[in-house]
Amino acid sequence: MDTVVWDLYSKDVLDKSMEPVFHSYYHVDFREGFYMLQSHSHPRLEIMYTRKGSCEVYADNERYRLEAGDFIFINGEVPHRLVVGRHTPCRVLCLEFDFVPCSSSMHPTIQEIYREVPAVREFLKIQNQVFKTKDTLEVYTQLVDIFKELEQDAPGCAPSIRYSFGLFLIKLAGLYQDRGNAVNRHADQYIKAAITFIQDHYPEEIGVAEIAAHVKLNTSYLHRIFKQMTGETPMDYLNHVRINKAKLLLEKSDIPIIEICSFVGYNTRQYFTYAFKKNTGMTPKAYKQKQQTSKGPGWQINIHN
Repeated sequence: MDTVVWDLYSKDVLDKSMEPVFHSYYHVDFREGFYMLQSHSHPRLEIMYTRKGSCEVYADNERYRLEAGDFIFINGEVPHRLVVGRHTPCRVLCLEFDFVPCSSSMHPTIQEIYREVPAVREFLKIQNQVFKTKDTLEVYTQLVDIFKELEQDAPGCAPSIRYSFGLFLIKLAGLYQDRGNAVNRHADQYIKAAITFIQDHYPEEIGVAEIAAHVKLNTSYLHRIFKQMTGETPMDYLNHVRINKAKLLLEKSDIPIIEICSFVGYNTRQYFTYAFKKNTGMTPKAYKQKQQTSKGPGWQINIHN
């Protein structure tokens, strides 16, 4: 019996010559709402494209809202269910398919696309079990081509359908890449705003909650993207700013250590000493003595004037 694969990321799909076979294809008009009580799964991959109205798809323990022009890809055997509001008419295009060994030498195969198109390689490496995004009509064009072939009684794995699916996969990967670039651009703006806020307010009693509120982000999301973009958490960065300011004051001023402690945002000298030693390997007092010994008196900052 021929191998049938319903996982887009299977080694069989990527390492062998496989082609998609479409089994179900239909448009559905929901005029009075629709509520699927329980999630279901099946050994076929599914694409749902919202043409009009809106709906919600619950898949892989996440909720996805689809407006007109949005579509969602659901990998095989992923539990999912559809909900359409009672007063929100919705038109959805659905395709269900799996993969089988190629029946001919016609191109392109998934393996060839994977090898030759960098965006597809990157998309498949992520292994999204569910992927939702907004179309630019490029994906819809490929889906319509597949529909036309199927409606003309073409076999589910006809060469023309294989070609349209190849273009669909390339467009899908491109949309994923574009979305990732857009997310990174937005994330970069948030991180810059967070860093500016930290540098302006480091002497104050601030934490992740205050930083996130300033940039209007959820604290856990800010924490995640800050770590991804800078390599450290917001609080790590805040501590580094405070310690660097403290080092400058210890090197260049005659301010007592207890005052430097509060001046750079630490409530207690004990915690200031702990944080400073963790960062530099020595206590504030030892650091000051070492700097004065190695550099001499030099120029000093005097904040009392």
